Amino acid sequence: MKNKNYVWMLFFGCILFSASHLISRSGGLTQAKRTGSPDSGGLTCASCHGGGLTPSTQTIQISTNIPSGGFAPNTQYDITVTMNDGGAGTAKVGFQASVENASGHQGTVSENSADLQLAQSNKYVTHTSSSNLLNGGIRSWTFQWNSGSAPSGTTIYVAGNFANGNGNNGGDIIVSTSLVLNQQAPVSLASLSTAMPSSILSHSAVTGGDITNDGGAAISARGVVFNTS
Repeated sequence: MKNKNYVWMLFFGCILFSASHLISRSGGLTQAKRTGSPDSGGLTCASCHGGGLTPSTQTIQISTNIPSGGFAPNTQYDITVTMNDGGAGTAKVGFQASVENASGHQGTVSENSADLQLAQSNKYVTHTSSSNLLNGGIRSWTFQWNSGSAPSGTTIYVAGNFANGNGNNGGDIIVSTSLVLNQQAPVSLASLSTAMPSSILSHSAVTGGDITNDGGAAISARGVVFNTS
């Protein structure tokens, strides 16, 4: 009888473990690193999910509000991850993201939404159980990134799971992507030359100048300042 009870307890324990494993994934990937990044060892959700299926219409897009000229040091930006199943009728989706280069994680990630949570010592961002359903085949999440002292070439890594909702890890579609970020060029003082004044009268003169180097930034105003003393 004791052996029988032990078998039932073991069986029940396995069920609980399997259920908690699945729930942890639908509620966000917090126990593993799976963005395809260097710190992830190149691993994505495909190490647990998938079954070798190839994406057909499913895509992941990364967008930011970083200016086209690059990010500034110690500045916070928004990063948006958008998953689109392309009309495939996906049951649920989820993702994990990190911002890294070959030397490690760069800057700091944060979130201010119940749809997101941080994982792995606050170096990764993932979804929550309240944000894994699509609307019209699309789901987006936005988190924040402070650039800190990140160098050019810092990369956003994202891996996502388009799940079929069958209760196990088979038959899901895994998509991964990345976006390389560059730091804005350093700005220095502009260089200019001033023309020698001419046609000098008691309250006026003709002068001017040329900007020979903008210092790496757009010139917003031009003018000449003078006095009579």
